[in-house]
Amino acid sequence: GASPVLLEVQKVSEEVDSIDLGVRELHDHLQGMALGATPTSDEVEVSNLEKKCLGYTTSLMRDLEKLDSIVGGADIRPKRKEQVVRVQHLLDDVDAMKQKIHQLHEQVREAKKEAEAEKAAASANESSEPSEPAATSAASSDDGAKSAEHVSKKRKLDDAHNKHAKWSNTPLAIHFDVRNEEKEFVLTANVAGVKKDDIGIKVGPKDETITITGKRVPSEQVEEEMASSLDEMLRSYCKDTEYEKVSQEERDALICRMGSGRYGTFSKTFRIPPGIDVENLEAQLEGGVLCVRLPKTPQLMEAEERERERERERQRMGPFGFGVPGDDSFASGLPPEFFRGLRRF
Repeated sequence: GASPVLLEVQKVSEEVDSIDLGVRELHDHLQGMALGATPTSDEVEVSNLEKKCLGYTTSLMRDLEKLDSIVGGADIRPKRKEQVVRVQHLLDDVDAMKQKIHQLHEQVREAKKEAEAEKAAASANESSEPSEPAATSAASSDDGAKSAEHVSKKRKLDDAHNKHAKWSNTPLAIHFDVRNEEKEFVLTANVAGVKKDDIGIKVGPKDETITITGKRVPSEQVEEEMASSLDEMLRSYCKDTEYEKVSQEERDALICRMGSGRYGTFSKTFRIPPGIDVENLEAQLEGGVLCVRLPKTPQLMEAEERERERERERQRMGPFGFGVPGDDSFASGLPPEFFRGLRRF
């Protein structure tokens, strides 16, 4: 019969098949979905869709953990890898649907706000105009509300910074392609999901190096789903007393492990060759592709052109330095058969 390890992989494969079917059905539902009922009923439907996505994410992360714990021989590894790739593709599909659902949720919220504003305006029209003291009081209240809003925004920014700090020690593999073009060196990398404000470019001392850094962190919604999935796994594997002992630092480390390979920070340093106009370097982030251009100075372009000309001359003159058959520089008049009979050492 099949080995226990192979049976475990097959069991995960069956679970992934079931999730795949559910994800396809949800995708088809989203494609044909349109808002237009009451804001309340729309909000209920969108919330149910969010819960479905959360359930799929939790199940897929659990399957990924199972596959991560499976150790097998050469016959098991390809099957295990196939399922890991499937899970990762499904996670990407679910992430894309979450973005769509998030947009729908924003539309529902806007519709709800508009309905509430219309209701408030109707109520205001029925009431009398406020007296002068009341207007002064309202202005004072408005100033206080603005101050409270400022404090709330600052607190949210601080919370976001603290949440993202844990990803600073999680390495993210980013591959850069380096091209030496006629007028510039070009560095390109696929950094989809990395925000422009999270990319840093620094030129080293004496303009000898350039370091490109960046980070890709999960959205607040995705991180909440990861935390919820982790919490569910901890409760299923730990006793109540052990569950309570898991510190926040350990939870953060486990969440980073769950997001390893998809989220984290990267830092790449490249040596800058002499003759680069560092002052006029350009960087652009478009469509998830980062492009850094290092223009060459006129002196460097002239030197490279001279070197290309020398290389063309070497090829023209042939291996012995006195030309190739049929070339005007071949003055000895030897026939082409002579060269075909030559043996290189």
